[in-house]
Amino acid sequence: MKIVRLLSAILLGGTLVSSSHAIVITENFSAGGLGGNPFARGWSAVGDTNLFVWNSAAGHLEVTWDSSKPNSFFHQPLGMTLNRSNTFWVSFDLTLSSIASQGEKLGAMQVAVGFINLAQATNANYYRGTGFDSPNVVEFNYFHDTGFGESVSPVIISRDNQFAAGFRGFEFELNETYQIQMLYTAHDQTLATVVRHNGTNALESSVVIPASAASFSDFEVDTVAISSYSDEGQNPLWAGSILAHGIIDRIVVSTPAPTLGTVKLHKSADTWRAEVYCQPGHTYVLQRTTDFQTWSDVDTELAVSPRLVLQDGSPVSGNGYYRVMKLP
Repeated sequence: MKIVRLLSAILLGGTLVSSSHAIVITENFSAGGLGGNPFARGWSAVGDTNLFVWNSAAGHLEVTWDSSKPNSFFHQPLGMTLNRSNTFWVSFDLTLSSIASQGEKLGAMQVAVGFINLAQATNANYYRGTGFDSPNVVEFNYFHDTGFGESVSPVIISRDNQFAAGFRGFEFELNETYQIQMLYTAHDQTLATVVRHNGTNALESSVVIPASAASFSDFEVDTVAISSYSDEGQNPLWAGSILAHGIIDRIVVSTPAPTLGTVKLHKSADTWRAEVYCQPGHTYVLQRTTDFQTWSDVDTELAVSPRLVLQDGSPVSGNGYYRVMKLP
C-alpha cells in the first residue's frame, strides 16, 4: 500500500470527530456485571505494584499509600491532555482503615487521587513532597493529623510548579466510606470538591486560579491515577511521610470527547493498525476504500477502555483510505 489516510465519518486527513460530548470512564472493580478485571480495561500499575490489589471477590481496589516506597500509580491514560481550557470531572469512593506517619519523618503526606502527567510523574526526579518537583497535577489530597489536625486539600499544580490549593480541616473516620466528587470548570478556572458521607455533603471546597494570577501557567494532565508518593527529596527539618491502607471503589471520570488527532496509524508486518481514543462501551468499525464510492468493513471491536486498536490484516496493494465509525 503506497498511501494511507485515516478518516472520520466527517473529516478527512486524520481527524475523528465523535458524536459524543464527553468520554466517560467508569470502574466499579466488581468481577461481574459492568466490572471484571480492571487490567483488561486499560488500567495499569507502575512503581511498587504490590500497593494496589484488586479484590475480585469483594469488588474493590485495596490500596496502600506508603511513602517509604518509590512513586507508584494505579492509572488509566485518558487518551488526551487536559489543560485550563477543558472542563472535566472525577468521583470515587474512599474508605480508610488506617493512616499515620512512619519512621522519623513525622510530618504528613497525602492520600492522593486525581490527574497526573504520567511521563513526568514516573520520572526519576519527580518528588511530590518537596513542593517544587511535581508539575502538572490536579488531584484530591487528604492529610492525617500530625499536630495541626486532619485536612483536605484539592490542588492544581501548573507545569511550572505553581500551586493553587485550599486546606480545609476535615477528618475521615476510619472504616467509613466517603464519596469524593471533584469538578474543574474551564470558564471560571475553579476546582470544586465535595466530600459526601451517608448521603449528605460533609465538606465543600473550591480552589480558584485567580484571574489576577497572570503568571500562573497552564497545567497538562493526561492520566487519572491513584497515587502513592515517595517521601524522598524533602528537607529533613520538615519531612513528612504516610502509611495508610484503604479501599477505592466506584471511579467515574468524565472528560471532553477526544478527536482523532491522537490517532496513530502504523504498519506491523503486513498489518495496518489504527490506534484510536474513543468512548468505552461503544463499538467501532474500521472501514477501507480505494475509490470513495464503496467502503468495506475490515475490523469491528467493542471499546473496553478509551484506547482501542483496529487493524487491517489484508491491506490492498495500491492506494487505500480508512475511516473509523462508531456504530449505533
